Amino acid sequence: MKKSVGFIIFIIFVLAVFAATAMSMEPGTRSATGKVIGIGEDGKGIAISSMAGGRELVVGAIVTDATHVQVKGKKTNIMDIKQGDTVTLTYAYEKDDLYAKKVVKK
Repeated sequence: MKKSVGFIIFIIFVLAVFAATAMSMEPGTRSATGKVIGIGEDGKGIAISSMAGGRELVVGAIVTDATHVQVKGKKTNIMDIKQGDTVTLTYAYEKDDLYAKKVVKK
């Protein structure tokens, strides 16, 4: 039960970050490299913490079937990425949300 409450709080936090980031973004693809702070239990979302200009930037994106996931040069799925891993997340602002285009762990 405690784990479920914590996960729900995490999802609310990520959605708030989505909304705040999405409102300030123009269409286009961007990327960030940082530590994974969470993967949705269903594999439908990822959030990373990155440093940009000396400030922490939290990026959360929706993972779809079209998201390319790569670990050590091999194509895989998002469930092979774990909290604490360092990844490069390429994402795009589309339809008022952020979508993960590529997640790469070296």
